[in-house]
Amino acid sequence: LSRDTNLRGNVDVSDLLRIDDGVHVTTIADRGPVVRYYADCQYVNNGTIDGVGRLLIRLYDKDMDINLGDVRCNVEVRLITGAGTTSSTLTLAEDTVIGGGLDIISEHSTYTATLDTDGHELHAGSLTIGQGGAVRGGNGTIYTATWTSTVGTWLPEQSTVVLADGGTIKLAPGQSFNRLEIAS
Repeated sequence: LSRDTNLRGNVDVSDLLRIDDGVHVTTIADRGPVVRYYADCQYVNNGTIDGVGRLLIRLYDKDMDINLGDVRCNVEVRLITGAGTTSSTLTLAEDTVIGGGLDIISEHSTYTATLDTDGHELHAGSLTIGQGGAVRGGNGTIYTATWTSTVGTWLPEQSTVVLADGGTIKLAPGQSFNRLEIAS
């Protein structure tokens, strides 16, 4: 996209989503870019994605590194069920700030959708690790106001989680943090 755009529906991308420098993409409720990560799909965001909608990243059968860029809306990372689907990992390529919530889930009963911080900072208004979802903390730092991992997999490793003052945490039995800080 080379100019400011209001997305009134989903935009399905299976090849290349490129948002040029300075371009502003606004999403509406429950709509936004849908990036399908299979084959050679590429996502390049040098602009801004915001609004009340979301950015949906669909994983299928391969691991990918990602630089989300400036995303101020909700982000959902979802492993799609279907022929050829296997567990997939989306690895952060740099420090990441998500203005809305971040959900990681899998539609498949056997395979997982994993987000790996790879030692980077991750800022998200809320973090939900849903059914079939997993987050690898690595050596990274995760900042959030709300944490929910009651049905997903949380692998804290050497990470630090910084919870906003007044925030909430809901963990599954047996889950814990390597280091938890409460910010004031």
